[in-house]
Amino acid sequence: MDTFTDLDIKKSSLIKKIKSIAEMYSHSFDDVCNSFLLLFFTQDLLQRISYSAITETENTKRIIDDLSIRFSSFKKSLMNYRFDVSSFYSLFELVYEYTTLIVKTRRPELSVNREEALRDLFYLSEDCVNDEHRFELFDVVFKRGKYEKIDDFIRHFAVATNPSSRFSFQEIPLVAGEAAITGKVAELAIDPDEDISFYMVLRALFHNVHMIQTEQADVLFVRDFRAPFFRKENHRHNHDGNAFEYVTNKLRYSTMRRSWSMVLGSGKIKDYERRSLYLFDLLYAVIELPKQYKSRLKNLYLFGSRKNTSANVFFIKTDLIYPVLQQRDDLLAVFLAQLLNIEDSTKSPFLLNIDDNKKMDYFINRFFPSGYKDVPGLVSEVPVEVLRDTSSFSVDKFVSKSVESEALFSPLDDQLIYSSFSDIDKVRGCYIIGNNGVGKSLLLFRLANRLLSAGGRNILLLSSGLSDRFYMLRNKPHAKYLGDKQSGGRISFQRRNLEITQRVIAIHKNSAVKPFFEEILSEIGFTAELYYVPVSFSLNSKHLYDLSDIVKFSSAYSENIDEKKYIIAIKRKDNEQILAFDNLSSGEQQLLLMFARVISVITKGDMLIIDEPEVSMHVAWQQKLPYIFDLIAKKFACHFVVATHSPLLINSVEPDNNLSFIAEDGILSKLPQSPVRNVEATIFDKFHVVTRNNRSIYEKCAKIVSDFMSIVNSHVQSEDVISSDDLYYIENEKIKAQVKIDDILKMLNENKYQNLENEIALVSTSQRAIDELYKNISNGRG
Repeated sequence: MDTFTDLDIKKSSLIKKIKSIAEMYSHSFDDVCNSFLLLFFTQDLLQRISYSAITETENTKRIIDDLSIRFSSFKKSLMNYRFDVSSFYSLFELVYEYTTLIVKTRRPELSVNREEALRDLFYLSEDCVNDEHRFELFDVVFKRGKYEKIDDFIRHFAVATNPSSRFSFQEIPLVAGEAAITGKVAELAIDPDEDISFYMVLRALFHNVHMIQTEQADVLFVRDFRAPFFRKENHRHNHDGNAFEYVTNKLRYSTMRRSWSMVLGSGKIKDYERRSLYLFDLLYAVIELPKQYKSRLKNLYLFGSRKNTSANVFFIKTDLIYPVLQQRDDLLAVFLAQLLNIEDSTKSPFLLNIDDNKKMDYFINRFFPSGYKDVPGLVSEVPVEVLRDTSSFSVDKFVSKSVESEALFSPLDDQLIYSSFSDIDKVRGCYIIGNNGVGKSLLLFRLANRLLSAGGRNILLLSSGLSDRFYMLRNKPHAKYLGDKQSGGRISFQRRNLEITQRVIAIHKNSAVKPFFEEILSEIGFTAELYYVPVSFSLNSKHLYDLSDIVKFSSAYSENIDEKKYIIAIKRKDNEQILAFDNLSSGEQQLLLMFARVISVITKGDMLIIDEPEVSMHVAWQQKLPYIFDLIAKKFACHFVVATHSPLLINSVEPDNNLSFIAEDGILSKLPQSPVRNVEATIFDKFHVVTRNNRSIYEKCAKIVSDFMSIVNSHVQSEDVISSDDLYYIENEKIKAQVKIDDILKMLNENKYQNLENEIALVSTSQRAIDELYKNISNGRG
């Protein structure tokens, strides 16, 4: 776990305490967890007497009344140290009877009966039932501290593929029911022939999930294609248990408009299973789960109730796309849902329930800009006829490998930058800003590789440091590597000193570029006067060179000089001090070497790709860099791409002939070139750093309130009458507005070193305005 929260600590502590109780009293961890869940559920139920998953009947009222009396007796016996184990079993019998009134529940065995263990568990559960995170604490014990990512994916996929606000979800065997329990949008459908775990029923009731016993469900998830459930006589249509046959038969006779099923299985299947896969043309896709899921069964088989008329099956590999989607299960679910709908939604096994999502549109357009096509490393359409003769449904067998997978599945797509230079007379440069780790360097590498493969112009590659990726491209035709790396991945400062001398000599020998280099020196604060200083030269006590040991630079003298024995020295414009290159600041060295490298080799029409040029540079130089890049572009009719994490640099870009982009959350998008943008806005929006009197905070708060007011006004009917559906919609929008305001408050609170009382007060006022608007609407409801 890279990061954790207070809740994570609380959950870990709870599991640790339960393990300690199990060890102390010689009980199994599972048994102690189950007893804890029983006590936890009972206390929660009694605190919420009205809480029930079914319409209350005389039986349920009787059970709850009796349970209240028995629990009081049980509690007293523990507190007075007059424990009677029968009181604990009486509690269990009443809770078990309560569950059987709702669904067919499998009776468990209780083995924890020691007074000390139950007393510790009672007090522990009592603390949890009053905790603000009681649902999460119940779940972490139910799952024994373990977590399966497949459940999150199925939950998000179920929501994304069901337009109805409520749908039924079935899981076989039922061990989590995540789409219904944490998704909060589905009924939990129970097969009438399946006995449900007592503790699974407790979890569903604890979360107030409605359970129904039914033969059909909108969504069916089979956790194991060879689960014992499918070997039951009433589910067998041949001598072997077969989840695929069970699913296809259910879907064939479904009375629902559209329903779908996912079966978790392996790539190796038996002949009778294979026949069931294609017999009725209901199979739509085989999805290999990301390796990060660590699932024993890696394939998800997707079936639909409507016949697959395309005669093709999608085979989808997710290992490479999952990191592009920031390893978020919700994004993966929506991406796959849209991928399966990309050709013809009328042929899809489901309808989409996806809000207008610019982020997802970006990812879909990145891989499928002109509609569906097979993508190496991601997806392939396979004719059903091919599948009839294979015993292996391994996704690797059908999805071709990507030769350049690192580039193709880099966190950011280079197409937006690449296409920006289609009008080469209008666009000189592109700037990309983003935090460290968002994929800027990999984007530049991919772009450089693409441009080099296209040929036709020289590509100058500039970067610094050991993380320099451009070094790998140095031997490609038309590549001019201008970074610090040498063979073996080393960086030699002695070699840098020699290189600056050689570069300056080359520039001075070229009369066409020498005046321009001197212009650049002037722009960055140096004179055009250059000197040779012996490498062995040392500073005197006054930190000034003895001029008798210095040779003034001249191209004529350079013909006979031993470059290895001398280093270039230079004077600043503001004083007469002469400084050798290695005595300049790191920022000054970076500036001089970068521009010497470029101007010594650049020719007309070249492309410069520069990764984080501002490293070690003073803010004034950061602001100056875009101007100098423009000078170079004009002088040599060239183009450039710059990646940076400096807001100062990006806000100094001249917008007329340059484009700026922001890289965040796996997406590359254009930055507005509005004259009202400022450094503070960029810092706040993209780096989450707050400065005092930051106009962006005022603008954001005003927009949140204004947007919510517009939503309210558009849903209020004549005479201020509002329907229940409209009120429900407005309530959801209020929650979204609250999330945005909470995000701003979080950023403000993270900047405690700033005096931000005014900003915090403004955000609080915005929150009150939204609350008041919602209150007026809900109170005035017709």
